[in-house]
Amino acid sequence: MAFHLFVSTLSIDTALGKVDKASMSQETLMELLISGITNAEILSGSRNSSTDVAQWRGVTFNADRDITAIHWQATIGKSHLSGFLQLQWLPVTVQTFVLWGSELSGSLDLTRLPPPLKYLNLSSNRFSGSIDLTSLPAALETLVLGENLLHGPLDMTALN
Repeated sequence: MAFHLFVSTLSIDTALGKVDKASMSQETLMELLISGITNAEILSGSRNSSTDVAQWRGVTFNADRDITAIHWQATIGKSHLSGFLQLQWLPVTVQTFVLWGSELSGSLDLTRLPPPLKYLNLSSNRFSGSIDLTSLPAALETLVLGENLLHGPLDMTALN
């Protein structure tokens, strides 16, 4: 009886399987951004069918149809937004993001915000935990996080 030993190697491309945010459409990024909001239809129009992001409330575009500003405040809809927000999916062209006066909760990851972001207002929600201010975008001029449940030490040595 003869035994044969076969040795095979498996080559894995480490780039495969990684999500490249830059290759995703702005509509996909917006859907991911609000995917944790339980009543997201207030913003997008429908939870079941994909609505063109141009029809979403409070979204502003430039001449190239890139999203540059998002303004979602307590006055949108008949009820406050609830659930959680996934800030890492903010489109890379956003310069202003306002979402205040709702009932959003969870932690805030400020380490993967878009580089051109100048103004961020997430006040009057229920965000909790500590926040990391060491990796904010260089363009950021205004950060408003008041009236949340944030706690913990703040490292402000990276702020200019």
